[in-house]
Order: sequence, then structure tokens, then C-alpha cells
Amino acid sequence: MNFKELFSIIENGGYKKILIIGIGNELRGDDRAGLILAEKVFENLSIFIPTIKKIIAGTNPENYIEKMIKFSPELIIIFDSSDFGAEPGTVQLFRREDISNNSISTHAYSIGIIEDYIKRSINSDVFYVLIQKKNTEFGRKISREVLKGIEEF
Repeated sequence: MNFKELFSIIENGGYKKILIIGIGNELRGDDRAGLILAEKVFENLSIFIPTIKKIIAGTNPENYIEKMIKFSPELIIIFDSSDFGAEPGTVQLFRREDISNNSISTHAYSIGIIEDYIKRSINSDVFYVLIQKKNTEFGRKISREVLKGIEEF
């Protein structure tokens, strides 16, 4: 997956009001990849889409649920690092059913519970753009492979 493919999905879906959410921990190596990707995608999409917002949620996206609902986006794109069995740095788009069925791990909290809560309040589509992590040890730098994946996206 790359930015052009993501933009095409947004354009073909007719989404006009978009919320970008970055999830991750800046102190844990590749775990910060979701934060970086969210920032970069927001910068690029905001050129074309005036009704776009971002939330850099760190490790606590549940703290931003009310802001998400208040904005009432048509599309929510969640960026995170994950282990989905690919080569480190691989970026892939998922829907919730892909995550549940394939046991893709994100963080300790259940992002699915957050999605359920949001969907009860507003009618938003939710996509997950995940980057395959290599190392999330505390104090480590982001790996070369994951940096390359971010740059290529």
C-alpha cells in the first residue's frame, strides 16, 4: 500500500470529512511508526481535503473518543504499527474484520471496542493502515526497515 492507493480509496469512496488517528509510543522503537505515518498522510491529504483533522492519540486513543464523535467524520483512518506477519516496514490497509479474523495484534487495548463505540454514535467507515513492526523495545530507535517503509509510503 502507498499514499496514491490510499488517496484513490478516499476519492472513489467520495469521502469528504476525514479523521486521521495516529497510535503508538514514541519511546518504543517501531511503535512510533503509526504516529509518523499519520502526520505525513495528514500533511499530504490536507492539501486536497479541507475538512480533515488529525488526532495524535499516542497509546491512549480512548481518551479522544468524544473528539472523534464530535467531528463526525465520514471516514476514520487509524495508523499504527502491528505484527501481521509481513516483512518489517510493509504497510497494509485493513478493515476491522481483517484484524479480528487474522488475529493481527495492535496494542493491549481493544481498538475494536473503540470502533464499536464510535459506530454506535456516528456512521463512519474505519480503515486501519498498519505498518509491520520489527522492534518495540523501550528506548530503541526506529528500525531502518520501518523507516524505509514510511518513506516509500
